[in-house]
Amino acid sequence: MAKHLRPKAGKNLQWVLSGLSETATVEQRATGQPLLSRKQAAELRLLQQLAKSEGKDPRRVMLPFKKQKPALQFLQPARFDMLPPPSSMKAVEVGRAASIAAREQHCVNPMFWRSLGERASELLQSFDTEDMAKLLNGMSRASYVDQELISRLCACALVRIKYFNSRHLIMCVSALSKLRASDDDMVQLFPEFASRVLELRGAGELTMAMATLGRLGNIQGVDDMLHQLAAQVDARLSADQFRVRDLATVCNVYVRLRYLDELHVRNISRCAWGTLHEATPQELARLALAATQARIVGADDVVGRATTLALEKAHFLMPVEIADLMFAFGSALEAGLGSPDTHTALLRLIHEAARLSHQLQPLQLASVLHSCARWKLNAPYPELACLIKILGAKCEKLPVSVARDTLNSIGRLRSQVSTPVSAVHATGDSEGLQDLSHSAGGALAAESETSLRETLVTIQVAVAALEVRVHHELLSDEAS
Repeated sequence: MAKHLRPKAGKNLQWVLSGLSETATVEQRATGQPLLSRKQAAELRLLQQLAKSEGKDPRRVMLPFKKQKPALQFLQPARFDMLPPPSSMKAVEVGRAASIAAREQHCVNPMFWRSLGERASELLQSFDTEDMAKLLNGMSRASYVDQELISRLCACALVRIKYFNSRHLIMCVSALSKLRASDDDMVQLFPEFASRVLELRGAGELTMAMATLGRLGNIQGVDDMLHQLAAQVDARLSADQFRVRDLATVCNVYVRLRYLDELHVRNISRCAWGTLHEATPQELARLALAATQARIVGADDVVGRATTLALEKAHFLMPVEIADLMFAFGSALEAGLGSPDTHTALLRLIHEAARLSHQLQPLQLASVLHSCARWKLNAPYPELACLIKILGAKCEKLPVSVARDTLNSIGRLRSQVSTPVSAVHATGDSEGLQDLSHSAGGALAAESETSLRETLVTIQVAVAALEVRVHHELLSDEAS
């Protein structure tokens, strides 16, 4: 029997002063060989035999490297222009495609949503809870409403409601509330939604649940769930997981549902103070309004800092932000929490509203005028005339109740405009008219009596248009 000889170990040498010296031995280790299947091992043996028969070293024979083709993965990367046609999508791909389409709305046309809805109807029975939540969430973000598909998805969600985890259930209920699902469906979903409060841990989940609750204000049990969610939020404020965006959403729900616990709102304001510079103007308005209405300790500091940050962004405000900031700062002035900067901010907001008057919706114009009349803001006459003129041209889109309230607001503004002018004419003081344009801290910017008269004429034309709007609605109600 042949004696097995262990291969000699190699030597590791290094240079020293006296020359080469052996320092340590190197163990001979077998090189790692890739694992081969039976078919590959048979092919390798055949190639080695052929090499040996040709007088070559069989130990140098290796199998040819075969590059594996990458598996086709749909929806990778997550770009709308690389999505497959909806008719070829699987159930898991429909929900993800809805999320991608909602994120890239500028690339999506209504035809895609119709095709995706048809494919979802075909695969509805194979949908997982996550697929339903993603599809509904994408539809709500894109404001795509298909009542038939929504009712079918809601019925399917009710059947599998026990299999939803807390996050997907909140996504589903939130999307259905945005898509105006029927009250009966929301009432059936609400008990399971309310029972998952203790499972909510993250800031995102709690914020989404709060926002959903704000849209379900007419369902029985909302108040009890609101108290439970507020306790969950209060317990997690110390973890510093909430950003100012989340806290502004929570404050907006509290104001809407009239839950204004002073200690709780104060804790929220303190938590938001560190990231208040990251807030958008609308978020600043929501935080300032909640602090004002809850009458928290330090509300004047919150309103003051919100005023400073809003003035820095005044030239870049959107129409909805102008209306929200005016209502929040006006409420602060009424509560005695404002400062001269707050009044300056309100006048600047009126200026921005007049500059963007053609972009403001009728309801936003009505809100700005209501704020001017309610808090007796000394707005410049040309800017008031501009806002009232645009509202008179767009009054056909106003609801009748809002049109009536707007008539009252314009009436109060007209009295504010005409009272000082009539007083000047009664005294016959020509210098009084010049002083009038610079009174109230420089708020009245009219330079001549002509501009004042034009303002009154504009108000009269807008009032006539609003009265016609209300009269036509009354006639249509009587006819029906």
